[in-house]
Amino acid sequence: MQYGVPLRKAFANFVWRWVILPGLTVFLLAGLFTSIWGTHTGISRRKAIASFAAQRLEEEFTHLSHHLTSLAENIQGKSPQEAAYILNKALGEGYFESFCLVGQDGAISLAMPSGSLLLPEFSLEGLSLVQSPTGFTHLYLTLKTPEGYLIALVSRYHLQTFIAQELSPLYEGQLFLANPQGQLLPLFPPDLEEAASNPKPPTGLRLTSPLRNSNLTVVAAFSPLKAMAPFLALGFVPFLLGVLLWAIGISTGFRSLERMAIRPLEILLEGVGKLREGAISADFPRHLPGAAAEINFLLSSFKEMAEEIVAAQSTLARSEAEKRLILEGVSDLVTFQDPELRIRWANKAAGDSVGKRPEELVGKHCYEIWHGRLSPCPNCPVSEAIRTGSFQQGEVTSPDGRVWFIRARPLKDESGKVIGAVETTTEITQQRRAEEEQKALTEISQALNALEVREAFPTLAENLSRLLGCQRIVLLLFDKETATLRIINLKSEPPVPELPDGTTFAAQDTAAAKAILAGEIDCTTNLEEFSSYPVDRAVAQAGYRSRIVFPLRFGGELIGALALLSTRPEPFWEGKMAFLRQVSDALAMALARDRFLQTEREERHLVQTSAETVALILKAQSPEEFLDLILEKAGQIVPGDAFNLMFIIGDYAQVVAHRGYEKWRAEDKISWLTLHLTDYQSIQKVYESGEPLLIPDTTAVPWWVKIPGFEWIKSYICVPVKVEGRIVGFLNADGARPYQFTFQDLRRLQAFADYVSLALEKARMIADLKDYSEQLERLVSERTAQLQARQAWLDAIFKGSSDGYALLNPQGDILEMNPMAWAWLKQAASPEEAKFIQETLREMVRNPDAFPETITELGGRTFHLKAISLEPCYSGSLAILHDITQLKLLDKAKSKLLTDISHELRSPMATIKLYAELLRSSPPDPEKIRPYLNQILESIDHMARLINDITEVVRLETGRVELSLSPVELNEFVRDAADRYRQEASKYQHQLEISLSPDNPAVMADFRRLQQILDNLVDNAIRYTPAGGRIAISVRTEEEEGRLWGVIEVADNGIGIPEEELPHIFDRFFRGEKARSEQISGTGLGLAIVKELVELHNGQIKVRSKVGEGSVFTVMLPLLEMPLQKRED
Repeated sequence: MQYGVPLRKAFANFVWRWVILPGLTVFLLAGLFTSIWGTHTGISRRKAIASFAAQRLEEEFTHLSHHLTSLAENIQGKSPQEAAYILNKALGEGYFESFCLVGQDGAISLAMPSGSLLLPEFSLEGLSLVQSPTGFTHLYLTLKTPEGYLIALVSRYHLQTFIAQELSPLYEGQLFLANPQGQLLPLFPPDLEEAASNPKPPTGLRLTSPLRNSNLTVVAAFSPLKAMAPFLALGFVPFLLGVLLWAIGISTGFRSLERMAIRPLEILLEGVGKLREGAISADFPRHLPGAAAEINFLLSSFKEMAEEIVAAQSTLARSEAEKRLILEGVSDLVTFQDPELRIRWANKAAGDSVGKRPEELVGKHCYEIWHGRLSPCPNCPVSEAIRTGSFQQGEVTSPDGRVWFIRARPLKDESGKVIGAVETTTEITQQRRAEEEQKALTEISQALNALEVREAFPTLAENLSRLLGCQRIVLLLFDKETATLRIINLKSEPPVPELPDGTTFAAQDTAAAKAILAGEIDCTTNLEEFSSYPVDRAVAQAGYRSRIVFPLRFGGELIGALALLSTRPEPFWEGKMAFLRQVSDALAMALARDRFLQTEREERHLVQTSAETVALILKAQSPEEFLDLILEKAGQIVPGDAFNLMFIIGDYAQVVAHRGYEKWRAEDKISWLTLHLTDYQSIQKVYESGEPLLIPDTTAVPWWVKIPGFEWIKSYICVPVKVEGRIVGFLNADGARPYQFTFQDLRRLQAFADYVSLALEKARMIADLKDYSEQLERLVSERTAQLQARQAWLDAIFKGSSDGYALLNPQGDILEMNPMAWAWLKQAASPEEAKFIQETLREMVRNPDAFPETITELGGRTFHLKAISLEPCYSGSLAILHDITQLKLLDKAKSKLLTDISHELRSPMATIKLYAELLRSSPPDPEKIRPYLNQILESIDHMARLINDITEVVRLETGRVELSLSPVELNEFVRDAADRYRQEASKYQHQLEISLSPDNPAVMADFRRLQQILDNLVDNAIRYTPAGGRIAISVRTEEEEGRLWGVIEVADNGIGIPEEELPHIFDRFFRGEKARSEQISGTGLGLAIVKELVELHNGQIKVRSKVGEGSVFTVMLPLLEMPLQKRED
């Protein structure tokens, strides 16, 4: 579509008419035209520079104002020290030289740096110039705050540097900042001398540009000659010739250009401005007459595009409004945060969560607002989302205990760079609390389902304490008949000394009683105001301040109450009432069930105990046998501290049995206590009415008589004991605590007394029958006892005999065996041996005369087998197996002993005979006879020792050695013995050493036999160690097999014992090959005697040895529990 003349053609006509032709004329006047144009250009340039400087200063002052506002927000509500720290930090940024905080009354509260400042009129906000007495001009920026004014001295160096960077090298003049009073602040150039003091007004041409929102003006001063000088040199005459033609041409051309381009472009610009504002007027033309076709086309296209843009903007605005409305309406906290976790946008719910408007949160860190931190929270989902660029979620708990579920989704720009994250936060405190309460309720309910309700108390206390933060949890059990409450402490930290577990008190002693009895909840946050109540006063003195009490009712009956207490004076139960009601209902049901089961158990126990008591009373031969039993059983039925039984004798009641008074040191007094029935109303009332009596608190009964020595009785029960309807005595129960007994205890004790009364009646009725039946029972019992004794005797012989017995049928088969026969024939014997024994028994039964007994081998042992006929009492036989293995071994040992004795005696006897013959045949020369006599004496000594050792062995073997045990300290024993051995050791040049134990061990031993043990061991060490050897005797304690032992150890560095000989060294007459070859004296019985004596002391002896290095003999005896000296002390 053609809208008009093409712009190209119109422009060509325009150039020909109004540029080329006028240019020819202007060419003639180029000099003057150039001069004027240059001057105009220079002045315009400087004016633009002034305007530019004013605009840049406005932007910089706006920046400084925003910066100062941020500082004011940061120090708002801070202490002077914190404010000073923030302002001092801001000074380092270089924008300001000093700060001053001025109150509403004009008083300076803070100056940074310290010192007096020349302040402007601080009631005026914004920028102001102030000249000091020394002539310096300062620029101040004043900001009004809720507390007063924050005044900052703008850094002149910063302003000069800023202007220099913006203008240099564009401008060579001066630049000032002036106020209406004419005071100047030099800005440019930076080294202007007038900047020091008393700046003078600028000279030359001045251009001014006012600063918006301020009474200050930017003044630019320069010399007009400098601006016009370059152009005045051109010719002035050509200007006069061409000015007329230029004026006519320019006027005509301007009108044509305005019609073709300028006006359409202004309309187009106006449309662009309206489009920027979001709307375009309906009268916006699509084309203009006379305008260039391109411009008309541009207008038409622009209008179509603008209408489309406006429509799209309208749609986008509606969409944005709907989204914003949705975000503002959701209950979740929604924020947009930059990578530094600063909030850039927040919805209304986010602001409401902290009591602020959403725009007040912008610029602040999320962790400062919601968590009161100076750094991000650990594992913050928002930080992780920004760091990883992926969706993150998690839970965070704020300092006030609220729980938040956070979902963070990162936002990225076109390049994929993370520019922030959208955080959606949902408070789940109530949900978590409800989950914890439901979990606790489930655990409590499961625990309360236990058969014993007390098993649930730890779970109940733990969950209530954890969820409510209370320190004392008490269960109060109500007794309707006595109107009392009994305390069960589930938890008490700190404890209440006056109210231990099990304490019973009157309901009226607590302020909560009225609510408990009415079935209502009682709560208070100030327990001290109830100090007139004894229970509440004790609790308050222990440090508790708040309390809530829930009554426990089931089936319309009051069971008790659940009391929760805290040391904090605040309602810790807020928000938990529904949970606590559920807990109290469940607890009431469990207690009701437990009370029913407890009553049933008590009734069953009462019946069982009473039945046992009645049975024992009926069996008793005298009253003394069952009186103590009655009191013992009464203590199992009623929780009393002491019991007594009184019988009425005339007008007196005398104690005939008592139990439990030892604890109160009243045993002697109760044993002889006799009361006149009319002097003590407690027993008088029971005697006259025949009804039992309960006194829950004796201190509250005025007629209670305090008997010396029995002042500790605080609770009392008395029940009558009747025989044939007549009161014959009283069964009394005493308690040391008030309200220790209940009416339920009274009823149980009365029922027990009734059973006892019936038993006493029956005992009297059957007393007459006993005399008749005793004779018959005595005869039957004696005969039965005889038969049972005989049977037991025979059975004991049969089963307990060390011989084996087997009962055989007439054919010789085994019918029954005793344990020994079973062990030998069925366990020890092989199948072939068992078969052989069976055949042997059959042969012995068939031919008893020809084959009455035999000797047989069975399982490696030797038996004497004999069969005895049981005719005519029994058709069969009895086989007897007698183990003669030891007899054979003993016979063999005797033979060996005789052989060894003969061998050992043969050598000294031969020596004696030889030297006796030499004496008889030798002349009577004393010097020659003496060696013969010495050899004879040595042989006689050897024979004496051998005979003594043999005698000792025989005595040990036959058990004729008796020990005389007494405590023996091993240190002293070894020390004394060592003195005896030193002389003998010195004959062989041996070194004798002893080592004693610091524990000073003591053992129970026969001193003489212990000395014999050590003598044998030391004598062997001396004789079997070459000359110049070392003998060591040591004492110590040792633990082995869970027992403590006293140890004596004898060590030498002698010839040693070969390994193959070690198992035999304790055998009788055993002597090693080396000892025999080297003819070392000895009988071979010493170590055998030592071993027998050690084992006779329940001890052990051990040996370790190595050929050529020596031997170590260790004697271990059971250690006494403590050293002798300590035991005697």
